[in-house]
Amino acid sequence: MAFSIEARVPFLDHRIVEFALSLDPRFKISATWTKWVLRKAAADVLPRNVTWRRSKMGYPTPMARWFRKPSERPAVEELLFAETTRKRTLFLPDQMRRVWELHQQGHDYSWLLYRALTLELWFRHYVDSFVPCPAEVVRRTLVAREAA
Repeated sequence: MAFSIEARVPFLDHRIVEFALSLDPRFKISATWTKWVLRKAAADVLPRNVTWRRSKMGYPTPMARWFRKPSERPAVEELLFAETTRKRTLFLPDQMRRVWELHQQGHDYSWLLYRALTLELWFRHYVDSFVPCPAEVVRRTLVAREAA
């Protein structure tokens, strides 16, 4: 959500966040209704069709089309089929290749491809480039912060 277009400013107040985190799960989801406490709190203020709507309105992106663009395909293929990706064994390479080919033929597998790409990018950023920090360095840093 670091670069999201959504804005939920009223819900960013730390007291609301702390309250929500402290709630028992049964107050968050009731039967098939999510955001149960929020819906109940808003029931007397908002129209029923707003408070109790089930549909979610996301921000659609033309991902399926992007994955088929000749200018984008090489970068996607490099991520999906790189040696480092295969060595992780998170997906079966032959099946991922088949999904990619079917997508290129017009079937929409953008949802699966997007998830595979973001997972690979996450691994590259957070796992492959991880540099362990000795505990003593962490301790000194924390002591220095407390002293400041």
